[in-house]
Amino acid sequence: MAGDLDPKWTEVWAHINLGKIFDISGQRERAVSEYNLAIRTKDDTQGAQEEAGKYLKTPYERQRRVGAVALPVV
Repeated sequence: MAGDLDPKWTEVWAHINLGKIFDISGQRERAVSEYNLAIRTKDDTQGAQEEAGKYLKTPYERQRRVGAVALPVV
């Protein structure tokens, strides 16, 4: 992991995780771009293609912890 995308799966999951970050920060267009880049890698390590496709259809939302206090959206 020296910044050279080796192992290969780091690229696909980097795009998926960036997409999630963009989704939760309200930047849907950037999120969709990252999910599409993940799909273009054609790497399906641990179901990456299905995950990217899922979030293309429906934006990622952070899971709420049980018992967590909901904070107001500003």
